[in-house]
Amino acid sequence: MATELSDLEKQNTNQAFFVTFGNTGWALTPLIAVPFMEKYGLSITPIFVIPSLISFILMFLSLSKYSTTTKKEKEYSPLLTALHTSWKKLAKIMIVVALRSLTYYGMLSYLAIYLKHKNVSVLLSSKLLFLMLFAGALGGLIGGMLADKYGKKLILAISLIFSSIFFWVFISTSSVLNYTMLILAGTMLLASFSITTVLAQSLLSKNAAMASGLALGFGTGIGGLGVGLFGMLIGLKGASCKIKCNR
Repeated sequence: MATELSDLEKQNTNQAFFVTFGNTGWALTPLIAVPFMEKYGLSITPIFVIPSLISFILMFLSLSKYSTTTKKEKEYSPLLTALHTSWKKLAKIMIVVALRSLTYYGMLSYLAIYLKHKNVSVLLSSKLLFLMLFAGALGGLIGGMLADKYGKKLILAISLIFSSIFFWVFISTSSVLNYTMLILAGTMLLASFSITTVLAQSLLSKNAAMASGLALGFGTGIGGLGVGLFGMLIGLKGASCKIKCNR
């Protein structure tokens, strides 16, 4: 919907606005949830259903308005027919999305543990996670706007290259500088979020909803599954270190 209701030259920008507000919600989660959990315990968890109920109401109203303003017949193509000519390019996009998702969810899952290992408090860790995710939300907005001006592929390549560099500097240094690197890495990592979605939709122009599902759902989910595998490797390495220490 976000792309379909946009002019062609502003698709990346409008998709970026949509993604930015969603990622801002992600960013606010550790900042809001952690202090609540520390003060009231896990029993307060059900209160976080309230935002989802509000979003349901807003989405229901938006869908009602959307259905009345889109009267024209939409072109549709069988998925296998659409994939016949674009599956190679689409596969490349899915790989990019999966690897970016692996990094993103890996940071969500293990950053607090890593910072605890570095003797950083839980509260400060939650604030740093918020800053990284909020910077990512802003990066998504900036990346979408730049993609409309300078091209999708260029901004996609630059954002992913620099996010890797900044993450490497973050884990390689122990000064206050590494927190700055973490924020910059988050900015660059999600700068390509809206771009990959629009690229997938452009390849499957007659199956835009399926393209969104592949870019935002399937690719992201595959990357998320990889986090579990890395967790197993971290656990095995930790167990190996304990055995060596005991010896």
